Amino acid sequence: MLREAGYEVADELITALPYAGYDIDAYRIRPATPTRIVEEGSVVDTGDRSFAVLHLPGHSPGSIGLWEARPALLFSGDAVYDGPLLDRLGGSDIEAYVRTMRRCASCR
Repeated sequence: MLREAGYEVADELITALPYAGYDIDAYRIRPATPTRIVEEGSVVDTGDRSFAVLHLPGHSPGSIGLWEARPALLFSGDAVYDGPLLDRLGGSDIEAYVRTMRRCASCR
């Protein structure tokens, strides 16, 4: 599917790792207990910064963005990316994606 969308795909998707100063073979993802569920309009406060949660469906159903009004900064996750549109993933919705892109373009 990635090749059909125009991406060059090697036999292995990960071909290099940055040096991070740790033993990659010992690396494990530890489970974390969620402290709350965020939704459209929730605020994520980090102490010195505050981000509004935007629901950005289309690419995937649960995508969110974090919007900081000043300095007009959007962390869009994988809703906005440079490359061919992947619209045949499970849960993709092209009409919702178009609405999301219009919404992201109007963020100021």
